[in-house]
Amino acid sequence: MKRIPEPLIFTGKVLKILDQRKLPFKETYYEAKTYSDVKNAIKKMVLRGAPLIGIAGAYAVILGLRKKFNLQNFYQMKNELLSLRKTAYNLHYSLLRIENLIKNGAEFDEILREISKIFEEEKRRCELIGTNGKKLFSRFKRILTHCNTGKLATGGIGTALGVIYKTRKNIEHVFVTETRPYFQGARLTAYELSKTKIPFTIILDSESAFLMQQGEIDAVIVGADRITNDGYVANKIGTLSLAICAKEFNIPFYVAAPISTFDFNLINYHNIPIEQRESKEMKGWGKTKWIPENYKSLYFSFDITPPDLIRYFITDVGNFKPNEIEKIKRFDSLEKKNK
Repeated sequence: MKRIPEPLIFTGKVLKILDQRKLPFKETYYEAKTYSDVKNAIKKMVLRGAPLIGIAGAYAVILGLRKKFNLQNFYQMKNELLSLRKTAYNLHYSLLRIENLIKNGAEFDEILREISKIFEEEKRRCELIGTNGKKLFSRFKRILTHCNTGKLATGGIGTALGVIYKTRKNIEHVFVTETRPYFQGARLTAYELSKTKIPFTIILDSESAFLMQQGEIDAVIVGADRITNDGYVANKIGTLSLAICAKEFNIPFYVAAPISTFDFNLINYHNIPIEQRESKEMKGWGKTKWIPENYKSLYFSFDITPPDLIRYFITDVGNFKPNEIEKIKRFDSLEKKNK
């Protein structure tokens, strides 16, 4: 089994970011030496995945604070970063922890230690999600997953993909959606599965419903970028379609996410900020174009899945039905109190 490269490596002065745009064909690192370098890496999809963006954003801030250590500079960076990827909540979670430290008079080294702690916590959360998910997935043989939710998205073993890794002995096959237009499934999830020797097949996004109809899928599991207080899930575009199809064919649909993805201050899906990316990303890949530039197109990067389509939330503090989110909230409150 080949090792999946570390998606982030912080040397103290440089944040080395595995360039996910070049995978699976080339493993190379983008070296971010400044706050702006990391900000551009997030904007240009050098890295992605809500938990990993949360960590990278925190390192971006530490690089910026090294140049000018004050609260005003922090707020400027915070606002810029949150405007880049407004749907994912993990970034807000990480920056809030840094903000509280600065307000309480923390020194530079203390903030740097906190960022390392956030990174290690996310890795631990992934392990717990995988272990908890294994309790539900031990009976499933053929799994369908969407986008990329593994090490490349989290720094740990992953959320939805982490559950698959923990249950690998029981799984016969994983069906991986392409996840257009950026192909995070075809390029990144398939790359991770090939490294770990788990049998997989890449399918068209629009092929999922037919495979469910044919009885090829036992369960669907996805990650999340933000989950509201009442259980609505913002995740990669195409998730809602999968959830609707899964319900139609009586296939259990699971969402795997750490506590840091839950936004307990947000109620109702109408209040979730949904990122709309540049349409050029759906018009071609590299130098190849399949849609003329002057053709009008619409590209929302995320959609919203209602709680009634979800069987369980698989989290680092346990497995919960959508009507049990209040229990997750209590775990979150307890964790913050103990920090």
